[in-house]
Amino acid sequence: MRYHSGITWFDESVWINRQITFENSTWQITHKLKEREIPHSKDEVESWGLDSEAHGIFVCVNTRSRCEDAVVKVRMQIPYIKTAYNSGQERAEQAPTCVSGLHPLTQFEVNALKGLTLKGCSSTPKFMGSKFQAQGSEDWVPGGYLDYVLMEKMSGTRPPAHWERVPQQERDTVLAAFKRAYLECRACGWKHDDPGVQNILWDSEKGKCYLVDWEDCTEIEPDAFWREGLYVMWNLKSDY
Repeated sequence: MRYHSGITWFDESVWINRQITFENSTWQITHKLKEREIPHSKDEVESWGLDSEAHGIFVCVNTRSRCEDAVVKVRMQIPYIKTAYNSGQERAEQAPTCVSGLHPLTQFEVNALKGLTLKGCSSTPKFMGSKFQAQGSEDWVPGGYLDYVLMEKMSGTRPPAHWERVPQQERDTVLAAFKRAYLECRACGWKHDDPGVQNILWDSEKGKCYLVDWEDCTEIEPDAFWREGLYVMWNLKSDY
């Protein structure tokens, strides 16, 4: 059974209104969309090379142009299971001994978003910036990693979870839009490797799907590969 800490890692009293400066701009967080934790014990981290971390997704605004908004995704190291309230010194001992750049999974997503943006892909968020910094003395793991990825804010919502309640015409519209988005990404040279409706946004007004969360992906030779089973893999159909 997966462990749930019950801790809010991205407390709004700490994160809302926080300003993050990237290479060419500064952005202020306005609200949190969601957060999730992936906690691990010391043994799991040391034996299996896993990372105990939390992800937060926020909406932010450009401090120079308050009408321009974006999404910032934050990856943050968190303490081993059941050590969150140990002393700061004990938690600091959990930080990697040499961290000078983005976490590998963050870098995967940055590479994909950069590549898709350069190709002009209309079915993924545009890459806008990234940043690494070490956590401070008052953070969860002093000296631990804290990654930021700034990207275009996409419209839409997750596709309906209960397809049997959705009219067939609407289902067909979503499936056709997803196929167009999937094929456009492959044509731009990238394959999403974490299939599921959690990584799809559906804009019913535009009739368009977007693929998000690109930390698990593969750069490929551009192609037009498609098979109907992909609908099942992405939880858009229950069978062929």
